[in-house]
Amino acid sequence: STQFGKAIKVINDALEDLPTPTPEIVLCGDFNLPHVQWPEGKCRTGVSTDERIMLEQITELANNHFLSQYICKATHIKGNTLDLIYTNNPDLIHSYNCVNVSSTISDHCIIEGYCKYNTNQKNKTSGKNKKPVTL
Repeated sequence: STQFGKAIKVINDALEDLPTPTPEIVLCGDFNLPHVQWPEGKCRTGVSTDERIMLEQITELANNHFLSQYICKATHIKGNTLDLIYTNNPDLIHSYNCVNVSSTISDHCIIEGYCKYNTNQKNKTSGKNKKPVTL
């Protein structure tokens, strides 16, 4: 949990440095919290002290930056939800799909998140199209 806490601090510091108004944020990855019920963020039976601390840290980060977690399906071969997607815009991620892969490749699913993001808007200063965003 010490390494997790350090990573959360780095993420928090980066989010604190964002301009105002805060841009849309998508934070995703393997958070490795198998004893947490998502998207509620509630501890289940068997949670360790380290896992409880990690949950408190990610919950504090999410609350401080108005992030909500959207994955509620199993993302791991053992039935746990380990891979998460947080965003500060509930309209941004409109759906996701958990794609099973060969166990020789990974014991996690691939998470395909589908978002609403217009990349065809004109840049007001230069008139050029913005580059597409890949998530």
